Amino acid sequence: MSLTFTQAHRTESFLAASALPIKLLQCEEAVQNGRIRPIHLQLIPTNRCNVNCPWCSCRNVSRSEELDDETLWNIANSFARWGARAVTITGGGEPTLHKGLPRLIGNMGRLGYKIGLVTNGLVIPEELIAVGENITWMRVSSASGTIPPVARRAAAAARAFPTTDLGISYTITAEMDIDDAILAAETVCDISSLTHVRFVPDLTDVEAADPSMKELEAKLGGLSPKIIFQQRKEWTKGQTCHLGLLKPLVGADGYVYPCCGVQYAGIPDTTSWTMPPEARMCHWEDFDKAQTFDGTQCSKCYYDDYNTILDLMVAKVGHGDFV
Repeated sequence: MSLTFTQAHRTESFLAASALPIKLLQCEEAVQNGRIRPIHLQLIPTNRCNVNCPWCSCRNVSRSEELDDETLWNIANSFARWGARAVTITGGGEPTLHKGLPRLIGNMGRLGYKIGLVTNGLVIPEELIAVGENITWMRVSSASGTIPPVARRAAAAARAFPTTDLGISYTITAEMDIDDAILAAETVCDISSLTHVRFVPDLTDVEAADPSMKELEAKLGGLSPKIIFQQRKEWTKGQTCHLGLLKPLVGADGYVYPCCGVQYAGIPDTTSWTMPPEARMCHWEDFDKAQTFDGTQCSKCYYDDYNTILDLMVAKVGHGDFV
């Protein structure tokens, strides 16, 4: 991967998968006493959703699974004690459908968390707006069905959360609406708080989406430096996986998973579009005793650079001051 400093600074601020782990290299607290700390918690409060996107990589999860308020509070407290500094609240399902989300965000803000929220933006409760100053960034995702275009939903979110950095994530499919995608891209010119528009291929059929990705990149490549095309055609076979210790994903079932991509990693041997039991590291209550995940189960990994660097960071070497 060849990037200029400016490109890397822009891209690596907002992406992790298939990206250079610059944030990890700059995080002095990631490893202490030879142990990787859970700096960035990823949390799925609910699997309930209000849309049915055909490209959803979580489409086979149990939609009834949801963490109750007390459990969410205990998770927030425990991971803060174990070293977490940031949390991304994501799906699973649509986080804003969880009635306790505003209270959770307020409580996590008081605990010192920096908070990111991934949402389709269809539901913006007044209670959520009231705690909006706690949300560092919000990413509004494209969705299918007869709903307002993502650009309109992002604009509404920008008005509701004026102090929050805003992003748009647009899924490119084989039969995409190019006009809607272009409208999403042009939105970056109109909303001052919008940091980026990310175009990502349909992970359920990356190859089929590739021509559309190329067409859109050709049409939009020079429009704005805030437009990011996140290609997902390159991956590696999984190896020893430290990522789940650094940025564990707590699912709506209460189990910890090594990353947000286990549903399409090929565990145990096929694409499941769910959170397979074979990918569980532990129950969240036992995370302080969690061990490195056996990533050899994964036929598709987008975090090889992260794991390589983490492997080096925990390696025991002599004469360490002689850098």
